[in-house]
Amino acid sequence: HYCDAVVCAGHAASFAAGVAGHLPVNVSESEPQGEILQALRAVSYPDGVAPLYALMVAFPAPLGKIAPFDAAAVRGSDDLVWISRDSSKPGRHRPDRKELWVAVSSEQFARKMRARPSWSRRPTEEHLQEVASELLHAFAAVLHTELPHHVYVHAQRWAAGLTRAALGLEPPCVSWPRAGLVACGDWCASSVSVQNAALSGSAAAEAVHDIVTAAVAMRSLLIVTTPTAADADSAKAWPAWTCAAWPDPAGRFQESRWWEVRDGAVEERCLIIEGRATLFPDGGGAPLTIRKGDWVVFRKGFSCLWRVDEKISKHYSYYDPNGQEWKTSST
Repeated sequence: HYCDAVVCAGHAASFAAGVAGHLPVNVSESEPQGEILQALRAVSYPDGVAPLYALMVAFPAPLGKIAPFDAAAVRGSDDLVWISRDSSKPGRHRPDRKELWVAVSSEQFARKMRARPSWSRRPTEEHLQEVASELLHAFAAVLHTELPHHVYVHAQRWAAGLTRAALGLEPPCVSWPRAGLVACGDWCASSVSVQNAALSGSAAAEAVHDIVTAAVAMRSLLIVTTPTAADADSAKAWPAWTCAAWPDPAGRFQESRWWEVRDGAVEERCLIIEGRATLFPDGGGAPLTIRKGDWVVFRKGFSCLWRVDEKISKHYSYYDPNGQEWKTSST
C-alpha cells in the first residue's frame, strides 16, 4: 500500500529518525536532509531524551473543585511536570462517571526512583507499585489536598520521555519531500511544551499540503498511453536502450535529468518494446508501471526512482517546445 504522504508524530525523535534512516541514501543523507537526520539522531533515545514515569489513576467520581481544570503544567514540584484529566478528551467520557487522570513525572523523580533497590532494567511490579504510590502522593501535594479513594492505579516507565534539548527548527517540523515523509513533535520547536507540539503538528500539515501539491504537479509530467500507428512506426528509427532487471544493480536507479545536457529539449518520448518497470515519482504516492507496448512521455522536470521488474527495452527520442524532434545541432 502506498500513501500520498506519511507523518511521524511523536513526543520523541527516535521513531522519525529510524524511518528516515531507511530512506534511500540519496534522499535521506543528501543536504540539507542529511544534517537534519543527524540532528534527529542526536535528540533520540537514549542520550537525547529524559526518562520519566507516568501515572494513570481512576476515581469513582469527578474530582470537581479539587481539580477544576482539564490539564496543567506543574511548577514548583520536584516530582511532577504535568497532570491532565484524561476523561476530558473527546470520546473519553464514561457513563459510570468514573474520572481518569494522568500525571507525568519529572526527570529528577525518575532518577530518584532509578536509585531505589526495586529498580531494574525491566520494570518489576514491585517497582511500579512503589512509583505509583510516590506519584499519588505528589499528585495530592500539588493539589494541596487529600485525594479520594481510587478504583484503579497504574504506573508506567517512559524510557524516552521528553527531549532534553529541542532542535529549534523553523518551521517546527522536518520533511523529506522526495519521499513524502514529514516528522513533527515539540522536539522540533524552540522548547519542549504542549503548545509547541501543537504548532509543530500545524506546520507538518502545511508541509503535507505542499508535498501533495508538488506530487500532483510531478505526476502531471508523465504520460502513459497507447501509441498511435504513426508513433509506433516512427519510433522504430529511434535509438534503443536496454536495462537489466532488479536485483541486478543496474535495475534500480534515479531518472536522469536529461534536459540539463540537452538544451532546448522539453520531453522524452518512448516506446516500450519489451519488459516492465515500476516508477516511484519523487514526492511519494502510488508507483506507476510501464510495460511492453506503452507510449511514455517524460516531460522536463519529471523525477522518479526506477525499479526494472523485467528486462526492459525502449526506443526513445527528445522533442523541443514546438513538437519537433530535438537535434544536437539545435543547441
